[in-house]
Amino acid sequence: MKVLFIKPSSLGDVLHSFPSLALLRQNQPEAIVDWLIHPAFAPLLKYQGIRRAIPFDRKALGNPLSFIPSFLGLWHELREEDYDLVLDLQGLFRSAFFARAARSKRVAGFASPRESMAKLFYRESYQVEAKYEHAVERNLALTAAALKIPFSIPEITMAPVEEYAKNVAILLQRHGVGNESACIGIAPGARWDSKRWPPDFFASVIDELSGISPEPCFLLLGAPSDRPLAEAIRQKVRKAKVFSLAGETGTGELVELTRRCSLLITNDSGPMHVAAALKTPLLALFGPTAPDRTGPFGDGKQSVFAPESLRCAPCLKKSCPQGTLLCQRAFIPSDIAEAARGLMFLKNG
Repeated sequence: MKVLFIKPSSLGDVLHSFPSLALLRQNQPEAIVDWLIHPAFAPLLKYQGIRRAIPFDRKALGNPLSFIPSFLGLWHELREEDYDLVLDLQGLFRSAFFARAARSKRVAGFASPRESMAKLFYRESYQVEAKYEHAVERNLALTAAALKIPFSIPEITMAPVEEYAKNVAILLQRHGVGNESACIGIAPGARWDSKRWPPDFFASVIDELSGISPEPCFLLLGAPSDRPLAEAIRQKVRKAKVFSLAGETGTGELVELTRRCSLLITNDSGPMHVAAALKTPLLALFGPTAPDRTGPFGDGKQSVFAPESLRCAPCLKKSCPQGTLLCQRAFIPSDIAEAARGLMFLKNG
């Protein structure tokens, strides 16, 4: 059986699709799987043994100068194989269009996709029951329906990839972080302004945790766009050893850095889902988004903070509609630090 998964982005969304891949392989162990994915997230597929990553370069497709060669190249790659099933887990107009472009008699997607026009391109659509609220569960429900098998939640594994692990070892050595050092990861970035807690908040949490024994070092993780935020945090920390690695890693190295950490403190962002997949102890901060829908999934050691007393949360808005960012003032750094202490040494426990 040959299957094409359509899930180009984002980091968390791709990880949310891995249980669906595990469900497929649980029932079709010999299945050959290709994946349409943004190049930035393609390293994740090395953790799942995908045969072929088909690059979906949205930037090139959006540039008038490169659109035609990029579109034709993608079209050619999608038409190279005859697939027994094409599964669009993205639910957008463009993802459904490219799903239909692939050579397959079975192109499946959600009956109620994120963009309603996506349904025009599906040969099969499946309604997901309301009881499946989390994104992982919704993906699994669609996958089970398309495969005509019972719904279940399989375990996923992400064994270390030597290439990325070596890169991380070199990176940490360059920053003077020893192999035996206890590390706490801090992922302060997020695509939405409303999901980013301010530098003062993270600096205060770090200082509150600086007295843990053995004394940990703190690794600030993130994309190149997170460098100013990470540097602002580093400058505000008064006591602890802090290293800013924002922008110094690819996706594969981010996975191995997260594996290296004894704890990750994070907003609702991609690194949170990496930690959940690896079962790295995790403390996640939620405000405008809903943990029940997009929170860390799995049975790892997790602590999720969400403002329970605010009527406006979750607002699901990229910017605070009231202009007050009340949810970012709902948590006290000392409370976050106390919860972190309880999780700190659970990774090997």
